[in-house]
Amino acid sequence: GTGRVPPNRNPEISKNREICLGRLYSDSHRLKIINSEFASFSGGRSDSVQAAMARDEEDPVNWWLCFGAATPNLQQLALKLLSQPANSSCCERNWSTYSQIHNIKRNKLTSKRAEDLVYVHSNLRLLSRTSDAY
Repeated sequence: GTGRVPPNRNPEISKNREICLGRLYSDSHRLKIINSEFASFSGGRSDSVQAAMARDEEDPVNWWLCFGAATPNLQQLALKLLSQPANSSCCERNWSTYSQIHNIKRNKLTSKRAEDLVYVHSNLRLLSRTSDAY
């Protein structure tokens, strides 16, 4: 769309990408290779006309399998990230907790207070995992 900034030119996205890649690749040599491949990829130097056309039509996993060979390390990372299953179980758990809290004291609880209770409840659940009884 109009006014859209490519991800490689967006300062916030670039900063977070650097943080993420720094965590994934503690070895400076591998990090340098990944950054080099990303520069090549985002600069479009390795894009063929066919790859550019398929970008909007092809499933991302298939696209990387077909056109990612020029950047093998970046391809491996992309496939790893794209292959992660996405689910909403954590969100649903929070919604369930919120719904239970909201139903108990429906008219006496402000939404801010309910959100605070969900936050505390979630943290208590996380803390309980560190106990020996868990």
